[in-house]
Amino acid sequence: MKKLFIILSAFFCLFIFTSCDKAKNTVILTSFYPIHIATINILDGIRNIEIINISQEHKGCLHDFVLQNSTMKYAEEAEALVINGAGMENFIENIITKAPKLKIIDSSPGIDLIQNQEEHEEHEEHEEHEEHESQEESEEHEHNSEYNSHIWLSIFNHINQIENIASGLCEILPKYSEKIQENKENYIKKLKDLQQQGHFLLDNIENKYIITNNSSFSYLAKEYNLEIPLIITDEHDTELSAKDISNTIENIKKINAKYLIVESGYKSKTASIISKETGVAIKTLDAIISGELNKDAYITAMKNNFLTLTQILATNN
Repeated sequence: MKKLFIILSAFFCLFIFTSCDKAKNTVILTSFYPIHIATINILDGIRNIEIINISQEHKGCLHDFVLQNSTMKYAEEAEALVINGAGMENFIENIITKAPKLKIIDSSPGIDLIQNQEEHEEHEEHEEHEEHESQEESEEHEHNSEYNSHIWLSIFNHINQIENIASGLCEILPKYSEKIQENKENYIKKLKDLQQQGHFLLDNIENKYIITNNSSFSYLAKEYNLEIPLIITDEHDTELSAKDISNTIENIKKINAKYLIVESGYKSKTASIISKETGVAIKTLDAIISGELNKDAYITAMKNNFLTLTQILATNN
C-alpha cells in the first residue's frame, strides 16, 4: 500500500506540474501564414509560448476571411496579435472592438507602400453612390483598398517586418527580449543571404518584363527591377469581360510575352482563355499565403520563385 501511495502521489504531482506549466503558456496570435512563419522564427526555442495562426484553415488572402467565434475566444486570452498590416486584415477592427486589451503588433510601419491606382479610382466612384456611409467606415475602406498589401513578397520589406515584429514582441515579452533579438538577427541573416541569391540570379538578365494575372507580385518586381507592362486584373476574384479579354490578348501579342504568371493554387478562366488564344504558357509563383508550418518555408518558397523567374526571363532575351 505504501508503494502504491508513493506511485499515485508521484503521478498526481506530475499532473499538477504539467497542468500548471501549461497554464503559464503565453498565447501569441498571428493573422495569416507568412506572418506566422515570421513569428515562429522570432520566438524559436522559447518555452511556454503558444503561437496560433487564426486563419490557418483559410487558404487565400485575407480580404474575404470571416472571423469565427473560436477566433474571438483566442483573442480574449492572447497577449498579442501579430498582423501584416497595410490594409490586409479587414477584420482587425472587429477584433479590437471585441478584445480591446489585445496588443496589436503591426509589421508594416516604415514600408513604402505601392498604391493600387485602379482600386483607388473604383473606391472614389463607389463613394459617390454611398453618401450615407459613415466617415469612419469610409476611411477604413479606403485604407484597405488603396494600397497593395502583399508587402512580404519583397525580401527587403520582409526584413523590415521582422524588425517590427521583434520589437513588438520584446515589449510584451521583456524577459525573452535577449532571445528574441538573437533569433531576429539569425533570421535576418538568412533573409539577406536569400536576397543576394535573388540578385545573383536576376540582376544580369537584360529584358526583365513579366505579365501577371494580378498585382500580388508587384513588390517582388520592384525589389528586383522587374517590369510588369501588363497586369490582367487587379482583383483576385474578378474575371474579365469578353471585351477586356480581347483587348488583353491584343496587348499580349504586342508585348510578345511567352509566359503569364499566376499565383500557385489560383484558378482563373480568364488566364486559361488568354493562354489558349495567345499561346503564352501559364507559370506559377508562390505568393506564400499557405504552406507547411516550418521555419524555412518562406525561404524555400522564395528560392523556388527565383528559379521560376530565371526561366521565364531567359525567354525574353
